[in-house]
Amino acid sequence: RVYAMARDPLLPSLVAAGLMTGLGDAWLRLGAIKIFSDGSLGAYTAALREDYLGRPGDRGILVHRREDLKQILETAHRSGFQTATHALGDEAILQVVSALEEIQAAQPRKDARHRLEHFELPDEDILRRAKAASLVASCQPNFVGQWSGPGDVYETRLGKERASKNNPYRRILRHRIPLCFGSDGMPYGPLYGIHWAVNGFFEDQGIPVEEAFRAATAGG
Repeated sequence: RVYAMARDPLLPSLVAAGLMTGLGDAWLRLGAIKIFSDGSLGAYTAALREDYLGRPGDRGILVHRREDLKQILETAHRSGFQTATHALGDEAILQVVSALEEIQAAQPRKDARHRLEHFELPDEDILRRAKAASLVASCQPNFVGQWSGPGDVYETRLGKERASKNNPYRRILRHRIPLCFGSDGMPYGPLYGIHWAVNGFFEDQGIPVEEAFRAATAGG
């Protein structure tokens, strides 16, 4: 079964054709509009509020200007599409959440279920705002196993203090934000991600087995 996410350059054509999220059948269904707001920590392109460790002035990149990002999200929202926005760094997450809460306030949609893909570095204020805007946290606990250990990618890019706050699944659930898990293909098997969602390196990464299974199944 495929839930197809079209990239945002296709949005104008989809809207002109009168399409929206949900079109299709059990085997192939038109899903969310996939948008990128930043890059990755590994490539130093995730958008951060503070400099990368050892790289003064380098805070990554934002793919879209703030007003352009909001316009894409607003067009999708008004046209009946769900959105799934890649937002990994804390600055990118802030930009996406800020845009979506304004859009939801102006034109509420209970069925929107807009997703933040990765959502790796949210703080308490962002978690509160994401909950208020009815957003979904779409996360990949595989990253915890691959990159979150001592001396690994999160620590070398962010330093120990910031790295200890990555992928805070426990705090996401504490705020009652809908949580869904995926693999991002590293590896594909869901049990690997479930293991690291339960056995993370930091306290806020670890959640009960039942909650990890729920996020990897019903949560999606």
